[in-house]
Amino acid sequence: MNTTMVKDWSHHKFIIPTKQIITPEDVEIFKKTKIFFKFMTFIQELQKSVESKSKSSSAPNPKFDSLVLFLQTIDLLINEIPPLQQQMRFGNRSFRTWHERVQLVRKLSLFLHKSNKNSSLIKCLKSSFLLRNSVQALS
Repeated sequence: MNTTMVKDWSHHKFIIPTKQIITPEDVEIFKKTKIFFKFMTFIQELQKSVESKSKSSSAPNPKFDSLVLFLQTIDLLINEIPPLQQQMRFGNRSFRTWHERVQLVRKLSLFLHKSNKNSSLIKCLKSSFLLRNSVQALS
């Protein structure tokens, strides 16, 4: 007998997320929340599930191609936008630049996905100085 309850989302109102963790005290408060615990548990379980597996032990799954590509692009951006040498009261300012580029890549990949990866568009974007390395990772 299935006793799983189905949540009714028909009256749920979504809100645009806003930055709530601003100070070191906010971070400490967040670390004590249920969602932080659930997130960390998820990450640990994910890590355990792939710990002893080699990259080639699983059959490739096209469902994950776009995610892998996105993560590779983020990795490229990490190398392109190193942390600034600065005093760190509230984090490194280069993170803003990195985050803006990640958002740009995300929007670009959604656009390319919708346009079926139009090859002439990709060639045009490859020549762009702004996303040269990121677009190469997407194509």
